[in-house]
Amino acid sequence: MAHMNVLIVEDEPTHREAAKAFLEEEGWVITTVENGQKALEIVQKNAFDIILLDLRMPVLDGFAFLEQYPRSMRPDGMKIIVMTNLAADPDAERAVRMGADAYLVKSDIDVDQLKVSIEKLL
Repeated sequence: MAHMNVLIVEDEPTHREAAKAFLEEEGWVITTVENGQKALEIVQKNAFDIILLDLRMPVLDGFAFLEQYPRSMRPDGMKIIVMTNLAADPDAERAVRMGADAYLVKSDIDVDQLKVSIEKLL
């Protein structure tokens, strides 16, 4: 897949760095931040193809990010994938209703699944 700019919004350093390492192996440009407030600041200045968004974070969580960065404010073609801990998570479904494009279960994420999910969205 072509060069991609990805923003990972995840408060847990281990998850954040693992996702970054996986995606950098694909040659994608990865930016990471640890909360939704920093994500809101960076999306004002930079264009991303994909945002991987954790729902549960301090400072500003994924839901607040989705409220403050609605689909109408996003560049055409940009996708948001929320990351959740539970397979049947009503919060993930709520995030999709709020404007996320898809969700992935963190425990099931591997690089191949993540790539397939992103490619499906694009």
